[in-house]
Amino acid sequence: MKKFKLLVSLTLVLTIIMSVIVVAPINVGAVANTWNPSAGVYDISTEEDLFAFNESLRTEEMYYDGIEINLLADITISEGRDWVSPPSQASPYAEFHGTFNGNDHTISNLNMVSSDSKTVSFLPLLYNATIKDLTLNNVTIEKGYSWNAAFACISYGNDTISNCHLDGNCLIKTDVNFSKNWNYSAGIIADNYAGNLEIIDCSVGENVRITPNSPYVSNEVAGGMVGYIRDNTPNLEVDIINCTNSAQICSNHVTGGIVGEIMTSKGNKNYLLINDCINYGDISSRATSSSEQCCAGIVGYTWYNSVVYIDGCANHGDVTVYGTSSNPSGGIVGYTNMCSIKNTYNTGNVTAEQANCLGGLIGQIRTNTSTPHIWGTEVIYYPEQFNSVINCYNTGNVIGENSNYVGGICGLIQDATTDAGNSFIENVYNFGTVTGNRKIGSAVASIDNTCSNVFALQGTTAIMDQSASSEVSKEFISNIGYFDTPDRNGKIYPATISAGQSEIISSTPLSTDLLQTLNNYVDEKNAELEADGNNYRYKSWKMTNPASEDGSKGVTVHPMFGVEV
Repeated sequence: MKKFKLLVSLTLVLTIIMSVIVVAPINVGAVANTWNPSAGVYDISTEEDLFAFNESLRTEEMYYDGIEINLLADITISEGRDWVSPPSQASPYAEFHGTFNGNDHTISNLNMVSSDSKTVSFLPLLYNATIKDLTLNNVTIEKGYSWNAAFACISYGNDTISNCHLDGNCLIKTDVNFSKNWNYSAGIIADNYAGNLEIIDCSVGENVRITPNSPYVSNEVAGGMVGYIRDNTPNLEVDIINCTNSAQICSNHVTGGIVGEIMTSKGNKNYLLINDCINYGDISSRATSSSEQCCAGIVGYTWYNSVVYIDGCANHGDVTVYGTSSNPSGGIVGYTNMCSIKNTYNTGNVTAEQANCLGGLIGQIRTNTSTPHIWGTEVIYYPEQFNSVINCYNTGNVIGENSNYVGGICGLIQDATTDAGNSFIENVYNFGTVTGNRKIGSAVASIDNTCSNVFALQGTTAIMDQSASSEVSKEFISNIGYFDTPDRNGKIYPATISAGQSEIISSTPLSTDLLQTLNNYVDEKNAELEADGNNYRYKSWKMTNPASEDGSKGVTVHPMFGVEV
């Protein structure tokens, strides 16, 4: 009897054990690690794969020349685990020469810290590298140093970044104790140090903040796509196409919604092309020890031989200068030497407590000597001897408070003595109000040059300074128009200003209303300009059908009045 009971008990126990084994769930959906460089497999599927890739960069195992890294899944970094950025400015140097293909996947919760107290970013210095189809979400850089950006700290070769996005709640901030002279921060790349760079179809989201934290940095430069572009390579070209910044960006020196600053000072001539880009984020500069703040919705500052082309762009963010600044700021560009702006508009307010030169589009234009140049292999001459503003308008208010040279389009248009008259202003409109301390113009506060078809609201003074500068050898003549109402049916009354004479306003309006006048310039024509015996052909506006709602992709009517397809 006891044997039978024991047998039954053992049978029951075995049955229970087997039933547990049978019904226990099998984790068939677990993702296995795939990273295996020794076998020639460069696929990242898990968090451990991702950190193995990071370790290989930080220990300088390889630069991945000609190798494509493939991200095969969305990855969320475990809480409390830091992403230690590979060192790019301290030995041993880390570089990335390959392709990082995100395959439209997302890496989330990257808390980035520096390994060299100089750089902080996802990838190290790029050299002939590509990053594509990748989203970084919820990125935190709380202790930034000299170079800080979500994707890469420095571009050094011929690099391309396409379809990459910074999204979620992100913070890029300088360490509170950092005290070096210069600091560069951005959503995509902090510093284009040398070589060509393309940034295409990229975005920085609205919950991203790029902000200073250290009170000791004397020169901070920040931008949505790129912080700083420098001149270590002759004829360097940076193309930024179809990109959007929605982040709030602030620095204590130079700030731009797309690019902070481009500098060319070593006898090189470098080029920046920004096409079809939009800034939605508020842009600001805040004084610390420096009084040289400068900010703008697209490019904060362009310097010396930097040739900048801006076409089909828009700024919708407010541009604000806090404190006292000796530098200019504007809705599109703060300061420029050689810049062509076409088919571009600003809707954000431009405000300064006290600054020198504010403009709805540009704070200050100053033309320096240059020679004609053929862009790439195209036999088209571009107006590098000229600053040009064509087919542009502003609807934002320009509020100068205690500022000097405040204009609805541009604060000050001033040419160097050897290049007097080399700025070209045509078909520009200001719909915003303009206030300032002295020298205020509803279009331009002061100008050394000829401008044509510059329009402002009736009852204002389009150009405040109506006398020719002593530097200008040719006669100052401007054709102005005043519209009675800023709507599509508004009538335009032409006016003429000649050097040393009073403005003459016609009592007879043009036969075309405001909408028709605007649209006369929105076509495929090439504007031609002859000067110094050379003919210059401006890049034409490429129409898009259907047009985008905000007017950034081409329009069938001027974007001021919306889209009619």
